[in-house]
Amino acid sequence: MFSLPTEILEDRGSKDAHRKQSATRLKRELKAMRQIAKRCLLAESNTSNMPDSNLDEIDVHRRAKLNIAAPTIPMELRVEKALEGIYACCFRRGVIEEEDEELLQVMLTAVFPSVEKSEIERIIKEKATRVAEGGEEENLMSEKRLPKEAIQMQMKDLEFLQQQNIES
Repeated sequence: MFSLPTEILEDRGSKDAHRKQSATRLKRELKAMRQIAKRCLLAESNTSNMPDSNLDEIDVHRRAKLNIAAPTIPMELRVEKALEGIYACCFRRGVIEEEDEELLQVMLTAVFPSVEKSEIERIIKEKATRVAEGGEEENLMSEKRLPKEAIQMQMKDLEFLQQQNIES
């Protein structure tokens, strides 16, 4: 019977452990990014001083009282809106390069696994061409001063992420 040397087995085990750590770290960061995105959206609305759970409960109660089903928003539209948010926050008025397109595709396929990769790629390419042609300038609003509550929430998010970074 053939057996592998212990160094190879230990090396293989450490690689598996490293992969698991990387995967859990990515999951944590993705969850934190989702929370930050949700809070950013809340900061733009008038109800930014309410906790997230209260907003969800209010929505459910309103729909139940009015006997209305939750709106069905196509996932492709959600991908487009997410891409617009990422562009507004990260790129401002800059051009989307090929490397950025690849990173955006990875991020959006991780967040929206039900949408086909080809569809996400098409949405990103369209956005990149619109930006390159200068058609996105009117869609971006001028910079606004954030309310004090939104700044405090972002600082809490930053502290949370820094604490998670220190722990891992």
